[in-house]
Formats: sequence, structure tokens, C-alpha cells
Amino acid sequence: MCIRDSHYCGGSVRLLEHSQFYRSGRNYGGWPYLYACQDCDASVGIHPGTLIPLGTLASAELKDARKRNKQVFLLAQEILFNDDRGSAHRWLAHRMGIEVEACHWGGFDLEQCEQAGSICSRAVNDHRL
Repeated sequence: MCIRDSHYCGGSVRLLEHSQFYRSGRNYGGWPYLYACQDCDASVGIHPGTLIPLGTLASAELKDARKRNKQVFLLAQEILFNDDRGSAHRWLAHRMGIEVEACHWGGFDLEQCEQAGSICSRAVNDHRL
């Protein structure tokens, strides 16, 4: 089933099971589906029980940047906002100059990931001083 074209290479994006995409040949979690480009391997997970993507297609580089920088955000959320996710997202959106609705790691591009990670890292470091 072809869903749409990849914004990375223009290749066909298809709905696959994890076992068809990952080298391990295994499915992960209770909802083992994702969208993946057949040509460049960009992919995005899907909300359980739906066909709604968790964000945008991501290359391996972007997936790494999202994961790495989100960890810094989660630390800032814990230290600065007592684990209040909503307050942390509102703060980050304001600092990035974007709408709160757009402040979602699954939708960030590489530049936004690095910007968000830098903002969070500086805030955590300043707090610790």
C-alpha cells in the first residue's frame, strides 16, 4: 500500500510491519507498524491502533538528533518544571519562537532539534550554577 512520496528522495512510502523494515526481522511493541520509504529508509512510527504517523518521516541522522536532544529536554522538564510536560513544552515553544502546537519532537527537523537541545542544555546548565 503506497501512502505518499518521501520528502527525502521522492521514493514511495509504504505501510510496513517492523519485521519488514528492521534488520532484526522482529516486531516491537503492541502495534508493529510504521511508514517507511522504500528507497532511502526514512521512516516514522504510527500511533497504536491507528494509521496516524507519530510525526514526520525521519532519516537515521534526524532520528538520532531527535532522540539525543529530546533527552536533554526531558532533563530540563524534570529539573526546571518538576516533570510538568505542558509547562516545559510551552516554555520551549516560546524560546524557539514557535506555536505550542508545533513544539513536537516528532515534527522537528534537524535544525529545530539542535536549537531545542541547545536551549534546554543552556537552561539546565544555568540552573545548576
